[in-house]
Amino acid sequence: MKLVNEFFETMRPIRSRRFWYCFGIVGMTIGNTSIGVVSAVLLREFVDVGNITGIGSVQHIVKILVAYILTLIILIPTCQYLYNRSARLAFRDSKQEIFYKILKLPIPYFEKVHSGKVMSVLINDCDKMMGVITGRFRRTFAPFIQIITYVIPMLIFEWRITVVLLVINGITLYGDLKFSKKIKEISQVVLEKLSDMNQTMMNFFNGMLIVRMFSIENVRGEYIKANEAMSTHNTKKAHITGLHNTYTFIVSMINTVLFLLVANILVVLGLTTYGSILGIMSMQVILNESFKLFCQYLPQVIEGYAGASRVNEFLELPEEEMIKVEDAHNLSYIEFRNVKFKYPNTQEWVLDHFNLKINKNETIAVIGESGSGKSTIAKLLLGFYPIEKGTIAVEGTPINEKNLSQLRRLIAYVPQDAYVFNGTIIENIRYGNVDATDEQVYRAAKIANAYDFIMKLQDGFETLVGERGTKLSGGQRQRIAIARAILKDAPILILDEATASLDSESEALIKSAVDKVRKDKTTIIIAHRLSTIEDADRVIKIE
Repeated sequence: MKLVNEFFETMRPIRSRRFWYCFGIVGMTIGNTSIGVVSAVLLREFVDVGNITGIGSVQHIVKILVAYILTLIILIPTCQYLYNRSARLAFRDSKQEIFYKILKLPIPYFEKVHSGKVMSVLINDCDKMMGVITGRFRRTFAPFIQIITYVIPMLIFEWRITVVLLVINGITLYGDLKFSKKIKEISQVVLEKLSDMNQTMMNFFNGMLIVRMFSIENVRGEYIKANEAMSTHNTKKAHITGLHNTYTFIVSMINTVLFLLVANILVVLGLTTYGSILGIMSMQVILNESFKLFCQYLPQVIEGYAGASRVNEFLELPEEEMIKVEDAHNLSYIEFRNVKFKYPNTQEWVLDHFNLKINKNETIAVIGESGSGKSTIAKLLLGFYPIEKGTIAVEGTPINEKNLSQLRRLIAYVPQDAYVFNGTIIENIRYGNVDATDEQVYRAAKIANAYDFIMKLQDGFETLVGERGTKLSGGQRQRIAIARAILKDAPILILDEATASLDSESEALIKSAVDKVRKDKTTIIIAHRLSTIEDADRVIKIE
C-alpha cells in the first residue's frame, strides 16, 4: 500500500482522480480475469465430478452463465470508460500545469537555465510520465491483480502445486525488482542526456545565421558528444533489458518443468485429481503470462517514474514573489526609495541606495554607460526581480502589495529587441489586448507608424511573420511592438533602448509614434542616443 501511495504522490496529475482510475483498472482486470477462473472451475467439474448431465443441470448452468455474461457486458465497458476518462483528463491537466508553471517562474530562472532543458521537461519527461498513466501502469498492475485472482482458486484446487508455482514466480519477481532498480537509474541518466541534446539543438537553431557564417565544428562537436553520451547509456539500458528478458524466460521454463513434475508425482500418489490438475494448468498458463507481463512492463513504469520525478522537481521550483515593503509612507506616482539590488550569483551592487521619483504623466529619460543599471530599473519596476532592500512604488502603492498580473497590466514595455511570435501581424499586435477589435488594432498600427508598411505586404495584417519575426526588418518588428504597447493602453510606458539598433529613418518613425501617445502617459525612455530623449521633461543619468 505504501508503494501504491508513493506512486500516486509521484504521478501527481492522477492524484485527484485516483479512485475512479483504480476502480476502472481493477474492474476491467477482474472482469477479464474471471473468465479464466470460471472456465477452470467448469473444466474441473466436467472431469472430476462428471455429473453435469440432464436438462435441469444444463439449464441451471446456462442461467448462471447468462447472468455472468450480462454482468461483464455492463462492468467492463463502464470501467474502461472511467479509466480512459481519468487518464485523458490527467494528460490534459499535466500539460496545463507545466505550462502555467513556466508562466509563473521568475525571470532569473530563464536567464540561467537553457530553454532546451525546459522543453525536455515539457515534452520528453512529461510524455514518459503520461505513458505510465495512460497505459503502462494498467498493463503492469493488471497482471498483479490477475495473479491474486488466480491464486485463490488454485490454492483451493491444489495448494501444494500452487505453493511451488508461487515460490518460483516469487524468485522471478525478486530478480525483476533488482533489474528494475538498475533500469530506473540508467533511465534517469538517459533523460538528462536527452535534455543536453535538446539544449545543443536549440543553440544550433537559434544561432543558425552565426553557425553558417563561422565554423560549425564546435556546434557539431557538442551535438556529437551529447548524442554519443545518450547512445552509450541507451546501449547499457538495452543490455540490462536483454539480460532481464533472458532471466524471465529461463525462470518461466523452470516453472513449467517443475509444475509438470510435481503434478505427475501428486497424481501418482493419489493426492490430487486430473480435474484439479487441468483446472490449475488452464490458470497456470495465464498466471505465468501475468508474471511475464508484470516483469515486462515494470521497467517501463520505472522509466516513467524517473520522468515523473523530473517533472515534479520542475513543478516544485519557486515562483515569483515580492519582498516585504519598507517605509511605504508618502510615496510618489512612481518611486524608487533607497533601493539596493544585485543580480543573482553576483557580488556587485547594480543599484545601491538608489532613489528616483517620477510624477504622473511625466516623461523622463534615463541615460548612462553600459552596465550602469538603466535597464535594471525597468526590470525591477515590472517585478522581474526581488530587491534586497528599499521600496519600489507604482501609482503610489508598493509593488509588493499588488498582484504581479495587476502590476504588469499598468505597464507597457518595449525592449530593445522586441519579441515577435510566429503568427500573423494582427495576432502579434492583439497580444497587447486580446479583446481588441480589428479597428482598434488598425488604429494602434497607425499611431505606431506601422499601418502603411503592413498594408504594402501581400497579405496585409494577415501576413505570417515567421519564427521570431524573421520575415520583417528590425524597424518593422519594433513598430509592431510599439503598436502592441499602444493597444495595451497602459498608464505607464517603458521604452528600453527601443531604437538602439535601428537606422535613423526607423528611429524617427518610432520617436514620432511615441510622441503621439506619451502626452497622457507616464513614460520612461531608456536610451543612448540624445535624439530620442530631447523632448523628455527630465533626464536622469545613472553612474
